Amino acid sequence: MSLMELCIGIVPGALDGRRSIVHRPGRAIHLRNPFANCVLCPKLSVAAKGGKAGSPLQPNTMTIRTRLALVSLVTVAFAACSGDSSGPPAVASVAVSSPGTDIIVGQTASLTATPKDAKGNTLTNRTVAWTSSSQTIATVSSTGVVTGVGPGSATITATVEGKTGTAGVTVVVPPVATVTVTAVATTLQAGQTTQASAVTRDASNTVLTGRAVAWSTSNQAIATVSGTGVVTALTVGVATITATSEGKSGTVQITVTGGNPADAPQITGMTPSPLVEGQAATITGTKFGATADANVVRIGGVAASVTAASATSLQIIVPNLNCKPAQNVNVDVTVAGNLSTPRSQPFTPGGAPFTLAQGKQVLLGVPANFCLQFPASSASVTRPRIRRR
Repeated sequence: MSLMELCIGIVPGALDGRRSIVHRPGRAIHLRNPFANCVLCPKLSVAAKGGKAGSPLQPNTMTIRTRLALVSLVTVAFAACSGDSSGPPAVASVAVSSPGTDIIVGQTASLTATPKDAKGNTLTNRTVAWTSSSQTIATVSSTGVVTGVGPGSATITATVEGKTGTAGVTVVVPPVATVTVTAVATTLQAGQTTQASAVTRDASNTVLTGRAVAWSTSNQAIATVSGTGVVTALTVGVATITATSEGKSGTVQITVTGGNPADAPQITGMTPSPLVEGQAATITGTKFGATADANVVRIGGVAASVTAASATSLQIIVPNLNCKPAQNVNVDVTVAGNLSTPRSQPFTPGGAPFTLAQGKQVLLGVPANFCLQFPASSASVTRPRIRRR
């Protein structure tokens, strides 16, 4: 039996009758029909019709009757030769997800990029490149994980096969979660001061710096606090000092104790008389503090500014008593927690008076600068008459 190659060709009419393809190894097959552009010649051994094993091959003795079973082979052959020339769908657009909320500095958020074709169908297994418009605000990894670096806004871009999509991110500083307040000293004598401090922290207990803090006291008569947290003790009692930042508060309690009465300063005189609101005045006496800061002077319960001091004299500025009418007010001095005996002194509000006749009017350019006061002896009210029907 001689060896031959069985060749399967795409030939018109292959299912109508008998078709013979004879091929000797090493010879070419000429198919004139343009559709017969693919010939498969698996190495199959066939026997020549009527021949015997080992007998010489007769030139035209191999006949193949086409069967329907060959249809599947021809189909496979055509697909194998021709293939799909269209290729994978091209990327037409890229959709990038939004983080949904602001990103806190130091925290992360994951974004996803979805490439789509021209029909809006989602495409998979495409390579995505990520970039950030500002590395100082937000960085992005090769997998789309965004990390907040500093406060501000940045644009995150995803690129797939030349097409891009973007998402905006906003990075914010961590909000204040707690405020802790401490004081160098929590027990003071009247007239002494101490420094209070506030520490702000976020939800993870990390200390936050540069946050605005507002200070307040529960009792101005016992202890005051400045905008920088300096607490001044005034009279015996307990006051709560509060620090507030971004709606969160912390407190510290200050106890004010009395001093030794034998060491208390004494007031012997005051000029001018009456004291005029906003004007300079002099207090004379004994056992005053040697420096201005060593003395606390209160007039009508309001702290006065001490401009100069000696053991026997204090120079002050009479404070604003908030439109208090002319009257006698108490004046006292505290030195090292020791409080003097209050001294009554005449007081009059500051500013130039003016007279307004009945039925007349005056325009107050800055109403806050005026105190309207009418002595009770000269003021009267006329009630209108009401007719009854």
